[in-house]
Amino acid sequence: MAGCSSDSSDVQRGTIGYVSGFYGGVAGDEPHAVLVGRDVLTAGGNAADAAVAMIFTMTVTSPANVSLAGGGACVVHDANVGVTEALDFMGGPGTGRGGDRPTAVPALPRGMVALHARYGSVDWRGLVAKAESMARLGHRMSRASARELALVARPLFADPEARKIFLSPNGKPYGEGEKFSQLDLAAMLGKIRASGGGVFYEGVTARNLVDAVRRAGGTLTLEDLRNYRPVWRETLQVPVGDDVAHFAPTPAGGLLGAQAAAMDWYDDRYEDADAAERAHLQTEVLKRAYAERRRYLMPDWTVRGDTEQMLSGEHIEKLMSNFNPDKATSVLEIGAAPDAQENGAGTGIVVVDRTGMAVSCELGLNNMFGTGRVAPGTGMILAAAPKGGTRNSLNLSPMIVANPNTFNFRYAAAGGGGIAHAAAMLQVASDVLLGGKAVDEAVEAPRLSPGPKLERTYVEEAESEVIQQALRDRGHAVKTIKQMARINAMYCASGLPVEGGDDPDCGIRQDPRWHGLSVIAK
Repeated sequence: MAGCSSDSSDVQRGTIGYVSGFYGGVAGDEPHAVLVGRDVLTAGGNAADAAVAMIFTMTVTSPANVSLAGGGACVVHDANVGVTEALDFMGGPGTGRGGDRPTAVPALPRGMVALHARYGSVDWRGLVAKAESMARLGHRMSRASARELALVARPLFADPEARKIFLSPNGKPYGEGEKFSQLDLAAMLGKIRASGGGVFYEGVTARNLVDAVRRAGGTLTLEDLRNYRPVWRETLQVPVGDDVAHFAPTPAGGLLGAQAAAMDWYDDRYEDADAAERAHLQTEVLKRAYAERRRYLMPDWTVRGDTEQMLSGEHIEKLMSNFNPDKATSVLEIGAAPDAQENGAGTGIVVVDRTGMAVSCELGLNNMFGTGRVAPGTGMILAAAPKGGTRNSLNLSPMIVANPNTFNFRYAAAGGGGIAHAAAMLQVASDVLLGGKAVDEAVEAPRLSPGPKLERTYVEEAESEVIQQALRDRGHAVKTIKQMARINAMYCASGLPVEGGDDPDCGIRQDPRWHGLSVIAK
């Protein structure tokens, strides 16, 4: 049996190069983290191991969107046992009083503990060690992170703790390729590496953290930390051909994405439409999905009603009952736009291993750089408390597609970008799964989305004049913008794992609108 293995016999598991040949694929918005994920896979770790290592790495390399004080949502598919489920590690608002910058309860460490405990296969300490090392010894600022830092440097540097980390000796924000360290964050990661994620929530470390958050104007209490638990949830499911698309439920934004997908895919609407009608159809289903959200979304981000009924064929047909393939439906006929809008920040990763295990995660701080403050002595950017307007987790909506009979993985996507994110997720998935496009072609294609008030249709400048005119002819108020949202996606036409030792028919692509990275081995 050992002679049949694809693993190199002279390389020990845990060493880069242990896996020879196809190890899977990794994509994300931050390139350092993608390379860490690749190394975990090639050393024999699975997709969950790689995702944990990547997310801890991004607390160091992608501070605008990921922090130990932040959170996120993941969809996980295990092809070995045929299970697909969602992990909710989004912290609610802290209950402390008096702070001038309300903060969310830190959720990421316990979220990673939950992911690793359920699906991980290698030692926890090795998955945190790379992030700790990068924070302690320094790493070079990626183009992606340098661009985000430059956008908010002026308000961010009002915080003296943030200036200590991100202001270079020349008096400017650290730029692309410049090396810097984060010693306080390294110390916190070292505790998590050595003692596990629980150390963050109990004892001296927790008490010191609460005090640091208060000094930064936050609203965290010791009880908030002690009582926080991530939650495994059933996914929201929508049929797509012979497969099933899985979305993360609220408080993530998956219900909106699932309803839009159902309206787009049921009764072969998307497949039967030409290119011009597909553009019109996507805009119309998203307008209905956003209007519907106003009816079901509660102030605490929970859902009023039965989500299974909301995705039923009967309800989907009701939502589409006034759809006209030749004319845009007015907001008055559809319903008012929702009060809450997605935050424009956030980031996403996709990891798939050779066995067909897949992890798709989206992460955020409810605002770019969260509250804009660092808890003294911790190196952690504090996540903003979820509240009305755009401070929420509605922009988190990772998805995975798998076959319910063979359990094979087929498709995964994750990204970021506010209200246009849902449109981008739908468009790329539809083009790949039903439109016959290769994943790189679909990710690179021009995008369109309804605006926040649902009265305009925004299209990227690269969109053809033919499509733009077709939308105008149907009554859409078209406005062009340079680019919108970003999606990282992987698709395996024949599914994973591959039987009989054949080469996998897989493609992967990071979004060219940003500065991320994707890697795959065949």
